Amino acid sequence: MTVVKICGLMDLDSALAALEVGADLLGFVFAAGRRQLRPEDAASLVRECRGRFPVIQRLWQAVGVFANQPLEFVWQAAGEVGLDLVQLSGAEAAGYGRSLGVPFIRTFHMDCEGTGPAFCDGGSNSWERGRSTRTSLAGILPTLPVEDFAAELRLYQAESGASRLLLDSGSPGRWGGTGETFAWDGVAGAAGECLVAGGLSPYNVSRAIATLHPWGVDVSSGVESAGRKDPELIRQFVMEVKRNEHHIS
Repeated sequence: MTVVKICGLMDLDSALAALEVGADLLGFVFAAGRRQLRPEDAASLVRECRGRFPVIQRLWQAVGVFANQPLEFVWQAAGEVGLDLVQLSGAEAAGYGRSLGVPFIRTFHMDCEGTGPAFCDGGSNSWERGRSTRTSLAGILPTLPVEDFAAELRLYQAESGASRLLLDSGSPGRWGGTGETFAWDGVAGAAGECLVAGGLSPYNVSRAIATLHPWGVDVSSGVESAGRKDPELIRQFVMEVKRNEHHIS
């Protein structure tokens, strides 16, 4: 089963629409941006969703998305909202996630201009073990063979202490939500234990799954109309994921 995360939720109708159609992870953004929520507002949404869809009947998890914010703020927000998972999408230091005391997803930003598994972080994380600090979108690191990239991902996850990695498109100064895809073909075979994001929509998610066979898919702008979550696009996205699974089986 491919896990589905609907991210950037800001209102109850959209959150309930995601749960009604079978989303597994609901993402609430606390990082700066147009989808940013206050913890108290997210807490209200999560409380309402759990009242309508108790996990004993319908297993789902609330994910809080953060980027470059004080550890104390993340602790407080996680407790106030009742987050099941934290997602770190910024330039947090290696020991930051281990200090949370909450399972977390670590975003690994991909080069959306390259043709293979090159890396970019818009100036965020340093490439460990003597490699250059990643400060630009492309050209710093050579493209790696897929098997080497998969091994580096596993090592990166182990060193960070993350429960899961999220492969997302990157661009300078942005920590997600680019609406751009990265080179799926270049990392096919390396994403099997990862969430995949970046430019997904109801119109391309089947191809993404068929190419990458990821653990899960993550969408935000791809299920929006006029800058707001569209319940019908959410439904179409989740149905496409399920249809693709049925086709493969």
